[in-house]
Amino acid sequence: MKLSSLLLVGVALWFSGCASYSDTTTSQQLSSDMYRISMRGSTYNESSDAQDFTLLKAAEITIDAGDRYFSIINSQDQTRTSSYTTNGSSESHTTANASMFGNYITGTANTTTSYTPGQTHFYIKPGADVLIQTYVDKPDGNSFDAQEVIKYLGQLYNPERWGEPADGPVKRVTTKAMLGKLFSN
Repeated sequence: MKLSSLLLVGVALWFSGCASYSDTTTSQQLSSDMYRISMRGSTYNESSDAQDFTLLKAAEITIDAGDRYFSIINSQDQTRTSSYTTNGSSESHTTANASMFGNYITGTANTTTSYTPGQTHFYIKPGADVLIQTYVDKPDGNSFDAQEVIKYLGQLYNPERWGEPADGPVKRVTTKAMLGKLFSN
């Protein structure tokens, strides 16, 4: 493998580490049982990371508060998009022919120009703001069991706190699957 390829892989891995759970997700306590959770991802995050990271943070807050369940009271998509357009370029080539007859010169010239337009690159940075309420006992209506969320997302996104899985890598569980379980009860 060429040195430039190794450098590129190393830079990509370094940048992908900058988009981790702990770097993108914050919380603020608003009352004894209400919390605001914010996730601001980078272009290295998938859109599902916004949901997964906020759910895991909500579960951790719930457990840390001595509660077991939480409900999402309000949520807002905070995904940001940006773009960058490179400059276009043009290149011209001219060919000329000349003939001389005494003091008389005739000639032709042909110029060909090619233009390459700039390219626009779009970047998506997922984000979410979520307001949660925590409960000791399961409330009426829709709620999440914090222990269940941690079971499926804790080792995947925060192994420093929840440990590495004993039986190998954790399979990525989609938020849709968890929400489907919630609304099927």
